[in-house]
Amino acid sequence: MQGPDTYLRDLGISLACPVHPERPAVIDAEHRAFVNWEAYYFSDAQARAEFAAAPLHFAGRLTDPVTHRRFVATDASPRRDYGERVYYFASDQTVARFDADPDAYATPMPGMVEMR
Repeated sequence: MQGPDTYLRDLGISLACPVHPERPAVIDAEHRAFVNWEAYYFSDAQARAEFAAAPLHFAGRLTDPVTHRRFVATDASPRRDYGERVYYFASDQTVARFDADPDAYATPMPGMVEMR
């Protein structure tokens, strides 16, 4: 899946780094990480590495890739590394469905609407 970098830059969007909120994030693939379908941008490589070591410390609500429901992941949430992403799941049932066919869930569907 292509990242939203160009779209964000074209809109003139500026973001704060989730690790160092006082610093602006650089909006490009080198400074980006995904957790589930959410994209995070960082001020530098060190901030990206800090995020990768403990993503739940910095991530907010995530979208379960199976149910599309938003939830707050904890250290007890099921986790899978697939492709170049980390995925957290709202339940053991959703991770089991993901494990059965990860390609079906690893990319958000076009036009997907967030469910709350």
